[in-house]
Amino acid sequence: MFMRVNLKCVQVPNYAGLMERLIPFYERQRDLTLELMPLDRSLPLRVLDLGCGPGLMASRIRA
Repeated sequence: MFMRVNLKCVQVPNYAGLMERLIPFYERQRDLTLELMPLDRSLPLRVLDLGCGPGLMASRIRA
């Protein structure tokens, strides 16, 4: 049995600004997540970006 779903794509002009208003301490949560990740910059890094936003976390990991 298959279910039909109608999806709408909504583009938010300022995603980061919206997230900061909707999620308390959003930027601090991102920073803390990066601090807790065991990243060794001397080694190659592979990241799977699931595409659940504009790539803010992926861009911070890449920096």
